Amino acid sequence: ASRAFGPARLISLGSDRIDGFKDAAANAMQGARYESGLDNSPMYDGAFFNATVAVDGAFAVGQMELYDVGMASMFVQEAESLSELARLLGRAVDV
Repeated sequence: ASRAFGPARLISLGSDRIDGFKDAAANAMQGARYESGLDNSPMYDGAFFNATVAVDGAFAVGQMELYDVGMASMFVQEAESLSELARLLGRAVDV
């Protein structure tokens, strides 16, 4: 499922529900906080979680309705690093 949020389509923290899979905070704001690694941060205080971004039978996607610049920046850095690694390995065509 897509983690892109809003008109800027930046990456967004979320928590998904998959029937049959146990998770303490599935498809809930707390689950999205856990995903951040900053679950005690006041930055994530509030009720801005959409639990029904996408629903497909036994699978539901929920995400914070918040642009997290730190998370988006880390995602872009990881993608750039993986692209560079592929280039160094001679597999740039696979990117």
